[in-house]
Amino acid sequence: MTDRVWRDVVLERSWGGPRALVERRESTRRDDGTDLLVRRVRRAASRDAQLPVLVYLHGGGFRSGSAVSDETTAAVSDRLDALDCEVVCVEYRHAPAHPFPAALDDVRSSVVDLLHRGDSMLLDPHRVVLDGYSAGANLAVATVLEAHTRTGLRVRGLILEAPSLDLRPGAPWDPAYEHLGQVLPRTAVADYYLQGHDVHDPRVSPLASESLGSLPRTHVVSARRDPLCPAGVALAERLEELGVDVTATIHVLADHATPDQLPRRAVGRAWVADVTAAAADLLHGRA
Repeated sequence: MTDRVWRDVVLERSWGGPRALVERRESTRRDDGTDLLVRRVRRAASRDAQLPVLVYLHGGGFRSGSAVSDETTAAVSDRLDALDCEVVCVEYRHAPAHPFPAALDDVRSSVVDLLHRGDSMLLDPHRVVLDGYSAGANLAVATVLEAHTRTGLRVRGLILEAPSLDLRPGAPWDPAYEHLGQVLPRTAVADYYLQGHDVHDPRVSPLASESLGSLPRTHVVSARRDPLCPAGVALAERLEELGVDVTATIHVLADHATPDQLPRRAVGRAWVADVTAAAADLLHGRA
């Protein structure tokens, strides 16, 4: 079902009470006949303006999460507190029912559609930033690499939150924090997400990609108490070596679940402030 007009909605924020916004939900038809839902949210005062776009890709280990979940709704509302943009969320398919590359196909087709049709959607196709959390960060990097390779289209920037970037055995990992933040072992994720596909494929383990030098401006946000933290640091260091404009932050008191579970505490607020400051710079600052 596709909304033809903006609907007035009141969405809960992580703190500070609800916020009045406008929302549209649009569906496109996949090749297999199923619908792909894209959720679009913006400030009510900007319902008729052409806006830059922040594509928010939820986490969940490639098997859970939603574009319309409470956690995603809070993340969207938090971002619109600080940013005059449109936040777009993609209801990508999950494993194990839909293994790789279903999720990547959904995200890539949605982003390419935005870049092609942005003007007709009251969106600025020259100011599109992808913001991915955990598995969503993996999909964000893979999407940008594939879109650039296949179509030559480029987004303006990337924000990678607590990124899951490498499913290969021996990839950067801190076992000291495996008990925090509900992070699944990489072998388990590889089993249900890949179902036999090569774990060395850079679309699955983008830290292994030989095309990382083609990435746009990137901000990496890592949690020190997260087993995935070393992979985020490794990516930032690699991008710097390749001459990519990259910045990185490590939140020393955060764990992998901080963006979803602790947004009301100081550590969660610091995380949100970091992300929205980076998004503002990427969307409105220099290209």
